[in-house]
Amino acid sequence: MGWLFIVLGGLTLLMSLVSPRAMWRMFAAWKYRDPAANEPSDTYFALQRAGAVVSGIILIVVGFVVNSALTGSALGAPDLSPAVEEAAASIEAQSPVRVEWASSDGHVAAEFYPVTALDELAKLVTDSLEDPFPEAADPPAISVIDSHSASEREYLFTVGGEGDRFCLRIELTAEPTVETGSVYIGDTAQTFEVGRSAPVVTSVRDGNC
Repeated sequence: MGWLFIVLGGLTLLMSLVSPRAMWRMFAAWKYRDPAANEPSDTYFALQRAGAVVSGIILIVVGFVVNSALTGSALGAPDLSPAVEEAAASIEAQSPVRVEWASSDGHVAAEFYPVTALDELAKLVTDSLEDPFPEAADPPAISVIDSHSASEREYLFTVGGEGDRFCLRIELTAEPTVETGSVYIGDTAQTFEVGRSAPVVTSVRDGNC
């Protein structure tokens, strides 16, 4: 919607560059029996040009304002950086986060299922990016585009949408620790491993990881 105002404003400014007198002679002079006698004054043409310039500028400004109101960006493209920053902060606030699951018999789930810390953290990032623009009528899509591990403790996720790319980095600041649970079998409590968690820190930068 905003671009419609911007285009109209641009066309109006372009029209103002054309000689108002030549425009009058082309489109209005034919209405008069004696065009030369009815031709407006120089002041009239100067005011007409000034009005066109002001109108064009106003239309362009309105277009940028509409874009900003609808998408958060004057250029009409949604500004995704706040959503990515918020997702990173949300992940860090949940620290320590679970990086491995375990089966009920105490074996690490990765022995049975292709679930890695990268997979688990990718799911966490995806969940954190869910519904980043709750008030938008037509929210832009934002998702995990690529992911890889830079080391055993550093995981990188390229996220974005509509051309914008951000690198969300998750670093484990300590070795994962075992989470345990227990269940009573008769009068005896059986302890078993339910997963492993680790404290994390996050950061975000522009561009692909």
